Amino acid sequence: MFFVDSCVLIGAKRKRDRWHSVARPMLEFIADGRAGIGYILDYILVEVANFLLKKDGPSVAIDAVGDLLVSKYLRIIIVDEIGLLESFEIMKKFKGLSLADASIAYYMKLRGIEYLLSFDSRFDRVPWITRIGSLKELKNIVAFGTS
Repeated sequence: MFFVDSCVLIGAKRKRDRWHSVARPMLEFIADGRAGIGYILDYILVEVANFLLKKDGPSVAIDAVGDLLVSKYLRIIIVDEIGLLESFEIMKKFKGLSLADASIAYYMKLRGIEYLLSFDSRFDRVPWITRIGSLKELKNIVAFGTS
């Protein structure tokens, strides 16, 4: 099991994104069912939608959100009040994490999930998170049965 950050989802969708060549194969691997079940937060869904709406227009944003909502291999977690409050505490502790990033960290810890697909090095300071930034790394955790 793993979580996915918005930068991977955005990178996979946008051909002009600097992470496209890395993110797209990672998402295709997930979409093929080879990585098991992953998680995104509703906050991440909103980040993806808003970013794509602003940069690429409504049709791209709607297409991306639609794909995420019907994904067989990505589950959406809704941040609740306790999650918000705990995430805020993590945000204060790990300065530089956004509230959405801190929410990822909180829910990963809560669910005992170690791996995060992300290109954001700020997560490297969070001791319970191992960041996965390539298809090779993703395949390695799947091969060793640790996803």
